[in-house]
Amino acid sequence: PEEKKDSLLNVLKQGSSSFERTSEFGQQFIQGRNKQPYWLEAINAHSLDFNGRVTVPSNKNFQLELQGQAGYHDNVALQFGKVFDDDKNVSIYTLDFSWPFSPLQAFGIALSSCDRKLACA
Repeated sequence: PEEKKDSLLNVLKQGSSSFERTSEFGQQFIQGRNKQPYWLEAINAHSLDFNGRVTVPSNKNFQLELQGQAGYHDNVALQFGKVFDDDKNVSIYTLDFSWPFSPLQAFGIALSSCDRKLACA
């Protein structure tokens, strides 16, 4: 950006509620957020509905919703979660994604979700 007003942060602060925000230079930005879990009395914990794709509870499980489209709360564009865990520290995860993510972008987001836990150790 040539000026502070052209930075990514300032473009996102413009306050537009549209799905795709456009900067002065025609660059488009799509916003997403983590889907909020709901309280499940049966297990006395928070939960997300992965439609059977994620079977093992983990702090790394998440769903990403796209902002500004109809059905915002049901529009999961990316989900990542654990499907297998054993006693030998072997874990298997699944990654499901759709437009607007490419395979490389989806993998990068999922990988960053695993890495953030290293800072907590």
